[in-house]
Formats: sequence, C-alpha cells, structure tokens
Amino acid sequence: MNGPVPPSLGRAGPHATGKRRRWSRARKTDIALLLGCSVVATVGLLVWTGVVPTALYPSSPSRWSLEVPTCTYAGETLPSVQHAFPLWATVHVQWTSTGGAVWYQVSARGFTPIDQIGTNGSGSFVSDSNPLAFWAIDAMPPNGTGCPSILVTTTVSYTL
Repeated sequence: MNGPVPPSLGRAGPHATGKRRRWSRARKTDIALLLGCSVVATVGLLVWTGVVPTALYPSSPSRWSLEVPTCTYAGETLPSVQHAFPLWATVHVQWTSTGGAVWYQVSARGFTPIDQIGTNGSGSFVSDSNPLAFWAIDAMPPNGTGCPSILVTTTVSYTL
C-alpha cells in the first residue's frame, strides 16, 4: 500500500484536519467582513443621501432667527446656525433683517452659495451634504447711538 492515495480519499494525518479548520475559520471571517462592510456601506450611503435617519437633517421648511450685534469686538464669536442637507437636495433660502442692513452669508469649507448685503434676500443652491453655516454681521459702521441688535430671520426649505 505504498502507492499514491486516490484524490477522493484525501490525505489522512495531523495536517489535514488543521487545514480544514483554518479554511473554515477564514471563510467565517471573510463572510463576517463582507456582511459587515455591506451593512456599513449601505447605511453610510443612505445617511449621506438623506434617506435615513430623518432627524439628521432639518425639517423642510425650517425657520430661525439670529440676533446680530451692531458693536462687535475682536475675537467675539458671531451668532450662526449650522445645518446639513441631503446630497443633491435643492436648498432655497429666504432671509430678512429688522433694524438695519446686514451682510448675510451661507458658507462651508470652500463653498459660499449665498453672499448678500441688504435687509432681505434669497437664493438657491444644490447641497453637497456638508454642513453649512448661516450667519450675518452688521453691514453699517457703528453710528454712536448705542449698540442695538439686528434681528435676522431665515427660512430654509429643500427638495430632493
């Protein structure tokens, strides 16, 4: 019986079972990684495009007000609101100020879709899903009559 072993019988010995176990363990790990990555990629794409969860993005329409100081000091933090919108959503912004003209801006890193001066304005843009800052500063120099605040009201709506 020193001849070759038929392939159907396989090799018997201490190494045969170890290889089989190693391959089954590797298969379970591969399957777990494949399923885990698939779930993470699916959830990531859904959140990125705004499908779920809905609490991640503001309701449409959304409205808020900012009190803009007319006297600011170096290093003072200006009031702002930050929101992110779903990828490829068309975002419509309308704003009005009561008490004076402001420089109104919607901005993100390297992206400024709205940059206006006045007492009201509007604009639209397509979202890239990055958070945007909505802020305003007093457009007029101090006039020496105190520092009354300017109220800026913003209404934002978006459609997918």
